[in-house]
Amino acid sequence: MIEPKKSLGQNWLVDFKSLQKIISYANLKQEDIVLEIGPGTGNLSKLLLPKVYKVIAIELDQNLVKTLAEQNLANLELIHQDILKFNFNEIKGSYKIIGNIPYYLTSHLIRVLSEIKNKPSVVVLLVQKEVGIRISASKGNYSILSLLTQFYWDITLGADIPKEMFYPIPKVDSKIIILKPKLQLIEVDSARLFRLIKMGFSSKRKTLVNNLSTLPNFPKEQFKKYLVDHQMDLMVRAQSVGLDQWVSILAFLSTFSRKSARIV
Repeated sequence: MIEPKKSLGQNWLVDFKSLQKIISYANLKQEDIVLEIGPGTGNLSKLLLPKVYKVIAIELDQNLVKTLAEQNLANLELIHQDILKFNFNEIKGSYKIIGNIPYYLTSHLIRVLSEIKNKPSVVVLLVQKEVGIRISASKGNYSILSLLTQFYWDITLGADIPKEMFYPIPKVDSKIIILKPKLQLIEVDSARLFRLIKMGFSSKRKTLVNNLSTLPNFPKEQFKKYLVDHQMDLMVRAQSVGLDQWVSILAFLSTFSRKSARIV
């Protein structure tokens, strides 16, 4: 029996009902292509295969790739690669993503998925419960990750999966999250927007005014007036600023000077 590697964050979901819950959120059809992230020992793969046309399984652990390959599972394409380096453009046509991913991978993976051109029709991930809740956060609890995710995706929170359903048992419970690409993105330069958001979050203890004051030529007094005019507290912090407000702030700052506009 292959033992999970702590260095790769391997905690395999072994509960049949929990595996079925993950699958249920993907609304699978027989003609679907599913990209599975981290098939591990194949517990989820074996349930997916009878339901879809094909499963493309991306696995980093060479030993697990070898073990799964030896089982000769029909319609399973195994790829030994880091999912963060995978070329999603290789997938032709519509596809869905499902995965029980290592906790440490969540933020980076969502960033990668958000920026690919041929997005999947749905992403169903099992993540750390706290992170899942944080991704769908509202006013007062925003983070760079939640704003990024909410910019690109419609988010639904699925069922909780208790830690006892895994081997080995992790320290925390998990949650299923369902991401569907937004049909229409906000019309804004996303690169500039998220550079600005990152500046706003540069120091969580500081106010938004103080964090953005590091911008060259920052119009501090005019920005304070902007906050008042838009019914925002002068002491507001980044975690209380929603996506639409960030877009508005970017537009406001861009009107001042070309230098300021280039910075953000």
